[in-house]
Amino acid sequence: MYARHVLVGVDESHNDSKDAILSAMSFASHRDSQMELVSVFGKNTTTPDLKKHLLRAYEDDVRGAPVQVGVRSVISDNANVAVAFLEEAHKTKADLLAIGAGAVKSNGSLGGVAQKIVEGSHCNVLVAKRHNVAFVPGAPREFLVAVDNSTASHLGLKQLLALCNDNDKVSLVVISDLNSDAQILEDVIKTNADEITKKKIVISKKREALKGRTAGAVLCDLVSHDVTALVVCSANSSAKALGSTTKYCLGHCPISVLVLKVFFAV
Repeated sequence: MYARHVLVGVDESHNDSKDAILSAMSFASHRDSQMELVSVFGKNTTTPDLKKHLLRAYEDDVRGAPVQVGVRSVISDNANVAVAFLEEAHKTKADLLAIGAGAVKSNGSLGGVAQKIVEGSHCNVLVAKRHNVAFVPGAPREFLVAVDNSTASHLGLKQLLALCNDNDKVSLVVISDLNSDAQILEDVIKTNADEITKKKIVISKKREALKGRTAGAVLCDLVSHDVTALVVCSANSSAKALGSTTKYCLGHCPISVLVLKVFFAV
């Protein structure tokens, strides 16, 4: 499985939009992938030929993209940009949304539009941060993800491995003060051995003690700038309630965060 249809949110904040475009390129690398830039305009916009306007604004940023990049201008009666963007994602059956983080608030939360998109989306969301690795066509990507014994963690890891390209790197971490919990790493590797072997995914593993920190703080301490994205799972997100670890990582992680939306019966 790969990201078949990637929608990239762009607006007048060119830096945030550029972050989203460059980060999205790493996920729209399959020959059958689609990547579209989407901007929401009010119904009273005076900008002529919106698609040409978007192409001109971001033509330098999409140069070198692995697939043809389309543009989609959305004229909406809805004053809520996040809602209009999510409606477009649903209509086009997008399976990955890429957005800039926006202005992170002093309490660590994302800007309003970005926060609402992450909370309301029923597909995976890549929240791009400025100081991330540059896109290099064909180069392996590297992901950092925490694992535990929960159903959400197991399903999230399967989803991540399915999204991986050949030779990607995945760093698995168990966050626990118990030495015995290191066995979780061996168990998840064994469970997913076929996918790991088929794609020649390079796996590294470690147990990291909490030492009085929250799980989110541990993950943010572990990331380095050569990692493509920190991966977190948001389970049964139709309730639009992000977990505390996901919220912390979105606001405090210095690199891009890939939020995998995981749904299962409880």
